[in-house]
Amino acid sequence: VPAPGETVPEAIVDVLDWGGLEIRVGAGFQIQIAGGEGDIAQRKADINLDDVYEATFTVDDEGGLFYSQKFRGTDMEGDFHFFVVIKDGDVSYEIEDIKGESFGEGQARRMFEIARAIKVNSPS
Repeated sequence: VPAPGETVPEAIVDVLDWGGLEIRVGAGFQIQIAGGEGDIAQRKADINLDDVYEATFTVDDEGGLFYSQKFRGTDMEGDFHFFVVIKDGDVSYEIEDIKGESFGEGQARRMFEIARAIKVNSPS
């Protein structure tokens, strides 16, 4: 998570009713972390089933997805999104951008790389 400073706002961390966690640092860094199945192939299939948006995947590997989405049949520039899975033994954590927000490629890429670098600190 970006450290607060003169140009970086304070991080806002919200625990969601259903157990997820949202971390927001200004408008350009907004991620959600939740326990889940960690099934990247299923998430990609779900994204591709969207009737409104078409997706272009630039990263599709065992650690996650990085993709853009735009309205089907248009030449409009799309928004960028990511989905990362971090495993701790049999437990999977899903990390993604907060839906409903709009991110450019640079913003989304930065969040994606930070999400991929997250390590789970298991209790000793």
